[in-house]
Amino acid sequence: MARNQVSHRLKASSLIEVIIAMVVIVVIFSTAMMIFSNVLLSSPSARKLRARATLKDALVLAEGSGGATDSTYQAGELTVERRYSAYPAAPALYLLRISVLGTGAQDSIAVLRKVVSR
Repeated sequence: MARNQVSHRLKASSLIEVIIAMVVIVVIFSTAMMIFSNVLLSSPSARKLRARATLKDALVLAEGSGGATDSTYQAGELTVERRYSAYPAAPALYLLRISVLGTGAQDSIAVLRKVVSR
């Protein structure tokens, strides 16, 4: 009775099949990584989106205030600079330049220029 053992032989993959499967997986993964990196590079960063929203808020604030005075203030971790200069074409107009600067840096993240009246 001990001799009645059933021998089940499993089919195994050959080494070539395993290597081909690995190559296919690597090709698919590398293509997916290239697509992912292109999407990340083409989309605007969260910092720029925050800077654009801050620009819009600063423009509303500048249009709401009656005076044309230069100012610099902090909006969270961003610095907002508001500068007025005379518009060359008409004396009653000003060129408003609003810049959003990063923390501790002098480079502008976002800049808005608009001609405004007094």
